[in-house]
Amino acid sequence: MFFGRTRNAKYGTAIGLDFGSHQWKAVALHRTEQGIKVDGFVVVPSLPVDNKTSVDQRVSEALQALHTQLKTNERRVYVSFSTPSAWTIEVELPSMPINEVRGALNLNSARYLRRDLAGRCFDVMELQEGDKDAKARKSPTMKVLVAGAPREEVMRLRNALQAVRLHVESIELSVLTVINSLQRTHAALCEQEVLLLLDIGARQTSLNFLRNGQPMLTRLMPFGGMQISERLVLALGVSNAEADRQKCAMTQEMAPVIDDALQPLAREIRSSIDYVERQFECEIRHAFAGGGSAGNELVSQRLSTVIGLPIAQWNPLEGCTGDVPDKSIAPSFAGAVGVAISKL
Repeated sequence: MFFGRTRNAKYGTAIGLDFGSHQWKAVALHRTEQGIKVDGFVVVPSLPVDNKTSVDQRVSEALQALHTQLKTNERRVYVSFSTPSAWTIEVELPSMPINEVRGALNLNSARYLRRDLAGRCFDVMELQEGDKDAKARKSPTMKVLVAGAPREEVMRLRNALQAVRLHVESIELSVLTVINSLQRTHAALCEQEVLLLLDIGARQTSLNFLRNGQPMLTRLMPFGGMQISERLVLALGVSNAEADRQKCAMTQEMAPVIDDALQPLAREIRSSIDYVERQFECEIRHAFAGGGSAGNELVSQRLSTVIGLPIAQWNPLEGCTGDVPDKSIAPSFAGAVGVAISKL
């Protein structure tokens, strides 16, 4: 994680906040004897958290309203966020505990990443090896996935939350937190198969290939629901607001326009699948799509057709009880659920 403490939520309750470029999502989860209960959820339009010197009054009011709508007294929050300036790379490092890797990167990223990345925050996950017996062998090196974001963005987000007296327990990138959500909803399948998890946001899509529920390969692509809306504006000659409305109410008549808009994403997914299957000598048979754009079933259907692999519309709150959002918006909670569920 970029910022925070590795401790579990107190009293079995956790609030997950996910800050995207188009929407802010919040979910309050509670562990019961029967499983995970949703105590409340909120979706609101996002505001830019970009004031360098002080917290914007509009941002403070929006954050306070977001927490108030959850109707909870819990003020400890776990934060997930996405940003166009985020990136991921895979590197080979000397074997050491993950916490030591994070510390080493923050002290001297240039030594390990062979580039000067001062002013960034780093998160690290160990990558699964293609060889199933690799973990059993002693090795002087390890392959890790390093995710990074500008420290200034992370601190601005933390400061905005603290300004409304929310206690920030951790801040993490959505590209990694969504993995926790899939591990909960498809635990058995994670153990048996190599899976593809897509998180299609407003301006960015992440591709995670998972073995045993852990990443083998992760890629970020600057493509999301905004690009689909822009294509609809050009094809239909309508306003941005009307394009967003029609995107939410997609019909089969719009399939040719959607196919055209999805081509860049489809090409990246297909080439990534081919690479993983060759590199790791495996077969990808299951794929899941989360994120706001995945709330429309037509997007998953058209992507499935173009790349030749069934992509399931994924609900990260599947199996939860309580105040559960309907399936049209549930996929957008993957980041918020992922950052909270790992603390329960």
